[in-house]
Amino acid sequence: MKRHRDRQTVLLLAVNGLFVLAGALSGTFLNVYLWKSRQDYLMIAWFTMAQQIALGLTFWIAGKWVKQGNKMNALRLGIAVSGLFYLFVLGAGKNAIDYIWPLGLLLGLSLGLFWLAFNVVYFEITDAENRDWFNGWVGLLGSITGIVGPWASGLIITWLQGDRGYRLIFTISMVIFGCTAVLSFFSEKKDLPAVIMNGLKGSGG
Repeated sequence: MKRHRDRQTVLLLAVNGLFVLAGALSGTFLNVYLWKSRQDYLMIAWFTMAQQIALGLTFWIAGKWVKQGNKMNALRLGIAVSGLFYLFVLGAGKNAIDYIWPLGLLLGLSLGLFWLAFNVVYFEITDAENRDWFNGWVGLLGSITGIVGPWASGLIITWLQGDRGYRLIFTISMVIFGCTAVLSFFSEKKDLPAVIMNGLKGSGG
């Protein structure tokens, strides 16, 4: 039982690491890409506002569904929508600035679904024995990808001329999101009693 739980924990760590890596590769330079198309601070502000609105609404509206339903489906949907977002950015190209609100809402939706589901699933598969270990690795992976991702993207953008570097890193992120979604299917849903017992055990530790 412990070996199965540990396998699920490592799998969720891998899913989290890949998702954060894909975001670090493209997210850092996404606003730069939009800015190069139109030097407009208000446009960037609206894009960010759309993300935050969608993120907040997703947590509010989908919270009950994620907790009571199959939260792994919500997590996979968040990953899929993230990939869809970059697919739209690639398809729109320079015209992406004409769809700031839809793109911002789509990105906020994807982040909301993933992190809402991740925080619920993380609580299910960890307990007092391995929760600190899990949190430590999440922080370490987040720090590494947060450093390596933007650095690698910056090199690619510098090496390639024009928009080719941006389009390449957006494509790489889209592929990583696809691999992450596939990897997530190796995780299993746990029943509610197990969730309650783990929560009580974790609280007591």
